[in-house]
Amino acid sequence: MNAFDIIQFFYNKEEHYPVSDKFMERYQQLSGGYLDFARMTGHCVCKNLHEPNQKWHLFESWLLQTAAGNKEKPLEEIQVKGFKCPELLLWMAEALGEKRTALKKAVDTAMAFNTMPERCEAYRKAIPFDRIKALVDNPQGWRIDPHKE
Repeated sequence: MNAFDIIQFFYNKEEHYPVSDKFMERYQQLSGGYLDFARMTGHCVCKNLHEPNQKWHLFESWLLQTAAGNKEKPLEEIQVKGFKCPELLLWMAEALGEKRTALKKAVDTAMAFNTMPERCEAYRKAIPFDRIKALVDNPQGWRIDPHKE
């Protein structure tokens, strides 16, 4: 998956999806990365409004900063290691049609941990970036059982 694939598959997706929005209401990060960038650029940061939304996060925060060379990690590294933010990964999986049961299971697994780093790691194990790539590479990927791959 490359930057063109990211643009192609996500540009026409909704800004909000139900599982992702519910997750943000309860567990949105408080600061860092895209949230600091949103504040710096005058965007709303409010978990009850699900803002900044994850489509904004992907395109206006991550992609524009990457294109401008403002990101610490080059695009090639993202393509290999994937994204780290659980809010973004959840939105991506939901936008690509991942089964709601898999999404909810991933959220429940992550929320069993007390700290944000532990939650992020648990979520990334439950729905890893390889799963996002599989859904992008196979538009019918939502029919694949993620636990049988």
